[in-house]
Amino acid sequence: MSAKAEKKAEVQAPAVADRFRGSLLSRRDADLAKRHRRVALQDRLTSLWSPVVAFLACLVPYMILVELWPGSAPVAQPALKAIGLAVVGWYLAALVYRRARPSFRALRKARVSAEELLHQMDRELGRRGVERSTREKLLDQAEAVDRARAGQDVQKLQADLDRLSGIADKYLEGWRTRAGIAGLRGLVLTLLGVLVLRTMVVEPFKIPSGSMLPTLEIGDHVVVNRFIYGVRIPWVNKVLFPIVRRPRPGDVVVFNNPRNESVDFIKRVIAVPGDVVSQVDEAVVVNGRPLPRELVAEGQQVITYDEDSAEWLFQQADRYEERGPFSSYSVLQGPNRQTRGITQGPWTVPEGAVFVMGDNRDNSSDSRYGFAVYPPGVSFVPYGHIKGKAMVVWLSICHDGLGSSLSTLCHDWLDIQGRSFLLCPVKGSGLCPGRMFTPVR
Repeated sequence: MSAKAEKKAEVQAPAVADRFRGSLLSRRDADLAKRHRRVALQDRLTSLWSPVVAFLACLVPYMILVELWPGSAPVAQPALKAIGLAVVGWYLAALVYRRARPSFRALRKARVSAEELLHQMDRELGRRGVERSTREKLLDQAEAVDRARAGQDVQKLQADLDRLSGIADKYLEGWRTRAGIAGLRGLVLTLLGVLVLRTMVVEPFKIPSGSMLPTLEIGDHVVVNRFIYGVRIPWVNKVLFPIVRRPRPGDVVVFNNPRNESVDFIKRVIAVPGDVVSQVDEAVVVNGRPLPRELVAEGQQVITYDEDSAEWLFQQADRYEERGPFSSYSVLQGPNRQTRGITQGPWTVPEGAVFVMGDNRDNSSDSRYGFAVYPPGVSFVPYGHIKGKAMVVWLSICHDGLGSSLSTLCHDWLDIQGRSFLLCPVKGSGLCPGRMFTPVR
């Protein structure tokens, strides 16, 4: 065999180099493999992302469960609250542990760097062939890094990492540039994934006003299902086709205001295309039939927030239980009872649109009044403007909740300093655990 042929034979083909990671793993003995499993468990338990991912893994099936079987909510909601409390404790414990042990924090950072470097070496040797001797040098040093990664000596791990990087610099020209490009590509893909998730699957929405009381309170944060009605194309406000179904009466939907597209509203669907709707002496009439309702509480206290005065307002309203064709829900009338004794409509809902109203019937800028845009007049919501269906209250910052004194102190301090209140929640508001994970009905 010629010298040229021998040189060629010494070069590892990419198919062989692809087994670099497998070769490294095969060099682990039972004790080293056990220590790596222990390190992996420790890293997961002290990760600040692990509790978040664990909670989301529980929240998604919960939302599906309470949507398909509403009767499961009384059992499923307390269970999810207990899981949420445990996850918060897990997160805080991991945070305190990492802050209290700087040496462990440095070791964990070095372990992450080691894992990333080993993955990069695997990619490098998978994309091109190298001489057998070069591969063995890289593999021997990678084994040293792999062993140090399972230990507790951060200085040794860092020294082994530096040596592996030095060998790579010598034999794998341009690998650092390709590693940077790979990292940038990963970041771009992550951002695109988040964008797709928010555009097509779910989106958070904060309740800004009391128009949906008592169903939704000011400061509630809801999860919006953007998938159920079909993929909406933003800016052009088009839905090509429904995925699960069209909006139906009783759904609470978030939509882009068709008369002022700079803001989003949340209201309840009352009527769909072809329906004739009117309001007669406070009763909602659809296709000639009043929606049945029953007085539940007379003179119930209602708490709203006035943005002009930056104060919470306490009012009285009557609460009714209204029964639509698909669901029952609570509505308020009052305190001024402005629709008592008058008739509004009838209005015929056009094709491709819905008629919506707020549950706080006398304090809601909805389809009856043109969504607070002058001149007032009946307005419908086209399908293309509907962003999705409100599913679950995942967070609630309401009046007099836990920590409300802190928000008051924050506002008072910023007021003295002459600064804005953007960094503080609404004055006098705090966390309301009792409303968290409540299904939106």
